[in-house]
Amino acid sequence: MKDVTFVLTSCGRIDLLKRTIDSFLKFNTYPIKDFIIIDDSADYNIFEEITKLYNKDFLLIFNNEKLFQIKSIDTAYNNIDTEYIFHCEDDWEFYRYGFIEESLSLLEYDDKIINVWLRNYKDTNGHLISEKEFVFNDIFYKKVSTNWNGWGGFTFNPGLRRKRDYDLLKPYSKFNQKGIKYCPEFEISQEYAKLNYYSVILRNDSVKHIGWTQHIN
Repeated sequence: MKDVTFVLTSCGRIDLLKRTIDSFLKFNTYPIKDFIIIDDSADYNIFEEITKLYNKDFLLIFNNEKLFQIKSIDTAYNNIDTEYIFHCEDDWEFYRYGFIEESLSLLEYDDKIINVWLRNYKDTNGHLISEKEFVFNDIFYKKVSTNWNGWGGFTFNPGLRRKRDYDLLKPYSKFNQKGIKYCPEFEISQEYAKLNYYSVILRNDSVKHIGWTQHIN
């Protein structure tokens, strides 16, 4: 069995954070070695609320000043010693069992799969996926395009990924030099595509986005 660390980036949305974690704990069936929440609200009152909810079982990290998502990810990942990371954001809701087991099976099968999308085939923000469907160990999936409007398929949406693949490009914050409005996730996905990595998306989706009306820029 492979060790997995759960990492969640949060920024002040306690209601969504709780829905995300509650649904993950309800539907996840894979043993998690460590849990990490990093809060980028820079509001200690919010961090105190998080502490009251999760201080017993989670490593809680508070940014005294805003680092924004990418530097927060680097900070959290520097506290990880497991082979795998289940990365999460604070505005998702899980609704199906077995998603880590299936993701792990595919990542172990093909070391060029960078991460496994858990969204529905029709819920990709327009990102193209293959017409052809593939199957491995009764897990049905499609490939995510490595060049859709320049995007390489990598995402910080909830999903499993390898620590060693992060180590190839770390720190991710080196791609965050063009200002807050620039999306470093785009450039990171391009870099992984250049290394012939690609993402896949499961037929049996497991998560939906719930933060549309409380988006953090």
